[in-house]
Amino acid sequence: MQNNNFPTIHLKFPPAIVLFKPLNSGNTSLHYMLPKGILPIFPTQNKFHLGENNKCTVTQRQLALTPAYAFTDFKSQGQTMECVIVDIGKPPTGTLNAFNAYVTLSRS
Repeated sequence: MQNNNFPTIHLKFPPAIVLFKPLNSGNTSLHYMLPKGILPIFPTQNKFHLGENNKCTVTQRQLALTPAYAFTDFKSQGQTMECVIVDIGKPPTGTLNAFNAYVTLSRS
């Protein structure tokens, strides 16, 4: 299902940089030209050789981004998931009790 409120942009080339703003970035500033809290993600580039006598050189360029999806323990009730990553550390707000941990850990 496509959200028609935002246009879809198809890139012909990967971006030179991705600007990322984490929710809890605070006053982090890495560059004087970027606003506080904005972190740049630059692509990495690797070269490797293939074939006999390394005749063919391949250059790989990629952005280190991993799409993810998260939801709360309340939302996970009644669901079964094949694989989960659970953060049972102290939350920035609210509390974590045994019920929260049990519900979250018993989903997988």
